[in-house]
Amino acid sequence: MDSFMFLGFGLDAWITIVTVLGMFSVLLFTKLRSDLVFLSAIGVLYVTGVLDAKEAFSGFSGTSVITVGVLFVVAIVSAILCASVCS
Repeated sequence: MDSFMFLGFGLDAWITIVTVLGMFSVLLFTKLRSDLVFLSAIGVLYVTGVLDAKEAFSGFSGTSVITVGVLFVVAIVSAILCASVCS
């Protein structure tokens, strides 16, 4: 797959460049949610073989991502409890 070279970049690099430019264009000119755009870009890079599964999803196993996810759960539960107690 790396046999294709154009302007010093291989095919994987061009797929990545086009994906990033497309992602920024979608973020600038549409009202789509950013999480869907970023996950779609990861999906494109995974499907085209630029990233393997370990590389594509390694960012989700970081402690900061898990901490933010837990805080979202705590916020939702506290909002539900407050709504049921306050009403």
